[in-house]
Amino acid sequence: GGRGAVGAVFWVGGAVEGLLERAERRGGAGLRDEFRQLAAGIPGEQSLHMTASSAWEERNRYADVFAWDESRVTLLEPSPAADGDESNYIHANWADGARWPREFICAQGPLDSTRSDFWQMVWERNVSVVLMLCLCVENNRHKCAQYWPLELDKEMELEGGFRVLATARQTRHLEDQHLVETRLRLCRKTEGPRTLVHLLHANWPDHGLPPSTQPLRKVVELLAATAEATARANGWTPRQSPQQVPCAAGLGR
Repeated sequence: GGRGAVGAVFWVGGAVEGLLERAERRGGAGLRDEFRQLAAGIPGEQSLHMTASSAWEERNRYADVFAWDESRVTLLEPSPAADGDESNYIHANWADGARWPREFICAQGPLDSTRSDFWQMVWERNVSVVLMLCLCVENNRHKCAQYWPLELDKEMELEGGFRVLATARQTRHLEDQHLVETRLRLCRKTEGPRTLVHLLHANWPDHGLPPSTQPLRKVVELLAATAEATARANGWTPRQSPQQVPCAAGLGR
């Protein structure tokens, strides 16, 4: 387990076989108290000073969705804010995986104003695969800025000197899970190119879950295999290249 993007369930890394014994030991009152703590979003002693600061509120999509200070990802090169100040803030958190700590980055889907920050994080943290869990527009509501190119062989240029080119695209059907896989070439100023794979989960329902678990496990397996192959193509070990998983808010899906 470890500290994840929102620290939602403190004990999730514990032994599954001890779950019933633990529930019996805590009793109904103890479980209700734990649920109230979870609902209030208080994982231990973590704080929310950066996300809750009004100085960076323009970088958050939702005013009530926070990134914990203790586990947040920082921009290694500070970026300017609207008031001329600089900050290393981006709405993203490290999440431990089953294989090693900080195996994942759980991120808010970029705003128009934070697309370059998003690609800066991808570049600085050696990300080689992104699994996007929402569409840019769902039910006539904007959920995310269009931060990757839709047209093949037409470069997208962003602030910060980033250039993103889509070189190939295919749709993968894992039973009821549909993924649009786009192979990207990423450059920054005179550096690069790097290879990146963007996986768009095209049918994860808003405020819901995919209808079955087995295909979703296949998505996770595909993500891990793609991350390893792409990391090695860039000259990194899998452990040097976290898997980045954004959605609209950065925590729901």
